[in-house]
Amino acid sequence: MTDALRSAIDLYFRGERTEMIAFLVFAGVLVLSALLLWTTHDRFARSLAVVLALCAVIACGTAIPLLLRDGPHAEKLRERITQGDAVGVRADEGVRMAVVNRNYAYYRYLYAACLVVAIGLMLFWRSATTSGIAVGLLVFAATGLVVDHYSESRASIYAQQLQAGR
Repeated sequence: MTDALRSAIDLYFRGERTEMIAFLVFAGVLVLSALLLWTTHDRFARSLAVVLALCAVIACGTAIPLLLRDGPHAEKLRERITQGDAVGVRADEGVRMAVVNRNYAYYRYLYAACLVVAIGLMLFWRSATTSGIAVGLLVFAATGLVVDHYSESRASIYAQQLQAGR
């Protein structure tokens, strides 16, 4: 029973780490793209560059804290299991994962709002600047939806594995 729990913890946190490293790489690509766009001196490109740079800041603001927190957290969970507290680990992680899984709906609302704003900018305020902002918002929303799709799938599986051992 504890081997299955250890395996679930290892798999979940390894996936989290891989995802956050990929997110940091993506942030680097966004920064490079923003720098290249900024050098064009075009209003569309510059406004897109600003939004892409903000997306990179958000990506780093998500990935770095998770990378710093997840390793020690997983290690503490493994220690608790070794000390015979598998039931407590399952309970505590179950509560934490319920909050994590509940938050994905809020993220989808955020991405939907970004899509609505982007469409509004493209339909009602057609300028080079607003078009650049709209494209940047579309990149943010699309990236968020893709990343969160896989993150939510992994979190859901982990939560199910936590429940299965009870």
